[in-house]
Amino acid sequence: MSLDIPSDIDIIPGEGFEWIRIMVSSLSPTESTFIRISARGKVVSIRQDGREVLPTRFSDLLGADPATRGLYGGVGLLLLATWTVLFKRATDVLAKNILPE
Repeated sequence: MSLDIPSDIDIIPGEGFEWIRIMVSSLSPTESTFIRISARGKVVSIRQDGREVLPTRFSDLLGADPATRGLYGGVGLLLLATWTVLFKRATDVLAKNILPE
């Protein structure tokens, strides 16, 4: 998260989320004030200016080792091929029943 400029931060809490401590500090009277926030638990989403900043499962998969990516990629291709065959069969049945010969 970038906190160099003022921005809107939205936190959607999940199961067991609780704030532990919120502290406002300043290093000196001439320098800017900063906020230190501590919490624990799960969050569903953290957004900064409407943009999601939590990593997704897809980004975790892209960062995984090649064997894991290959396994999930193979399963994904198998599911896509199965769906394609079933979709083609369904459209053939519908076309046969709807269109005259």
